[in-house]
Amino acid sequence: MLRGTSRWTLAALAALVVLNAVLLILVLRPSTPPSSDQPVPTFSPVPVTPGAVAGATSSPTPEATPAPAVTPVPATRLLTAANDRVAWRASTGTCEEPAVLERTDDGGATWRPITPGVAPAVRMKASSDTQVFVIGGNPAGGCSPTFAFSRTSGDSWVADDGELAGSWYLAPQDRATVHGPRAEVPRPCVAAVDLAGLDLIHAGLLCTDGGVWLTADGGATWAQAGTVADAVAIAPTADGFLLAVLRPDTCGGVGVFPVASDGAGTSEAAAAGAAPLGCAPIEGAAPGEVALAVAGSEVWMWAGDAVLRSSDGGLTW
Repeated sequence: MLRGTSRWTLAALAALVVLNAVLLILVLRPSTPPSSDQPVPTFSPVPVTPGAVAGATSSPTPEATPAPAVTPVPATRLLTAANDRVAWRASTGTCEEPAVLERTDDGGATWRPITPGVAPAVRMKASSDTQVFVIGGNPAGGCSPTFAFSRTSGDSWVADDGELAGSWYLAPQDRATVHGPRAEVPRPCVAAVDLAGLDLIHAGLLCTDGGVWLTADGGATWAQAGTVADAVAIAPTADGFLLAVLRPDTCGGVGVFPVASDGAGTSEAAAAGAAPLGCAPIEGAAPGEVALAVAGSEVWMWAGDAVLRSSDGGLTW
């Protein structure tokens, strides 16, 4: 009996050893990966700029195109008006080339030529429908200043140089001297664009560096009220001056700014991006070729090939 029992015990032990071996093989065998025709994807890190959206296409920020710089030059045009119908305009000319004057009596629709006999013309002012005076160079006197006036709408002219003493004008020879009713002094800047006489003691001088110079003592002394770098013309008003500016960023044509006789308004006109009082829709205006005239509430502007009028002080055209 003992031998039989031992044989069964040994057989059971052998069976357990085999079973353990099988289980151990199953546990240690590697698992089979799933079948696939696609390779296992791999990923690479994509650098992202802080604040940017990953995957978005970066585009350069467009830069604002600066407005072309304006370089004022001495005026080559003059303009004066009596009312909304009658005005005179002039191409200034030189000491060798006479000024060319024209007159309109239909609001600028038509113009007729006039010959005052000055070369060049440096100042012109209308006092009525039929009366106007011109100050310029005397062709027979070496370009020395001369005063000519007409009471016949420009049909005939009379020279009266005795009026020069009480007048505002730039020396016709070189525009280097500013003559006023009470003094004659060198201009206070490198070069003058134009001079606007308001009355016997007040005047405004616009310079090519944008300087706006004012006097309140007949021209004996001058003080700079400010700098309006893109100003190209100046005209007297009832109580001050009107500046014409070329400012493409705020006006597609020619803008106007009022300046008081004491300089108030100059800083507003000089401010970058400041919107003008009004904007005359004239294309192609160039420095030196813009002229202003004021007669009451009527404002005339000659710029480029156009002559425009405003009946509300320059607000609308």
